[in-house]
Amino acid sequence: MKLPSTHHLRAFEASGRHLSFKRAAEELGITPSAISHQIKAMEDRLGTPLFKRSNRDVALTEVGQEYWIAVHSTFENLRHETNRLFGAGDAPLRILCSRSFLRNRLLQRIPEFFELHPNIRLELPTFDKNTSTQFDANPVSAWIRLGNGKWAGRRSVQVMSIETFPMCSPGYLARRPKVVEPSDLRHHQLIYTTARRREWEDWFESVGLPKTLPHDVLQLEGETLDYEAAIAGLGIAMGRRGFCEAEFTDGRLVPVLDIVLRRPESYFLSYPVAFEADPRLIAFKNWLSSWAITD
Repeated sequence: MKLPSTHHLRAFEASGRHLSFKRAAEELGITPSAISHQIKAMEDRLGTPLFKRSNRDVALTEVGQEYWIAVHSTFENLRHETNRLFGAGDAPLRILCSRSFLRNRLLQRIPEFFELHPNIRLELPTFDKNTSTQFDANPVSAWIRLGNGKWAGRRSVQVMSIETFPMCSPGYLARRPKVVEPSDLRHHQLIYTTARRREWEDWFESVGLPKTLPHDVLQLEGETLDYEAAIAGLGIAMGRRGFCEAEFTDGRLVPVLDIVLRRPESYFLSYPVAFEADPRLIAFKNWLSSWAITD
């Protein structure tokens, strides 16, 4: 099959990145009607819809999403090679990072990276589950994200496996009934965030208890506010090994039970195949791997 034209591919890539024909048109300096016609012509050539359309917005179809990743990666690889060969050698290494991973695992170690590599400029834009669902929409060198490490057109390196366990402040334990076995937790106030409710449910299931959470719970927004609430003595939160290391070291948090659940997902450093020879990325990957928590 003959490839779609470059104009059509650019319109498709921009529309999929913005999930908006209007914003894609503004970026490319043409009208939304022209974008719509180009996308329609591309869909007719390929013989399948690439977008689901409604009155107010657009969304990629399943095959559209898969094709968009390939097209976007191709443009990113071309941009990277152009910069490498013809200039922009001092461009920063941009790592799109999970906000919770940056805050609880990476940020305190960044000074060490700058000491080892003072000539590498580093930028760390962040996302969380509530503000970003499309990682590929960001012009970055690599991601650090939670998942299975399998993303089309990319290499991935595991940097932290996820092991969860109940934790709280020593003060909370001192004034509440003892926790001897998992079922005792149902007599305590449990803390969770909407982004991580499932970690409590899966932990209960792993110890043979119903997944349904007890009524005495404190629900919060944001990925790590449950840690702060636990430090404040408001109840028991589900911790992650490797997070809150300082709080465990200085005694502000303690494990409640010595029962750890290994979750199927991990944090991965993931980058386009064409970027793997970038010396800045190699330096960052090697440094990250030197203190990774992996299987």
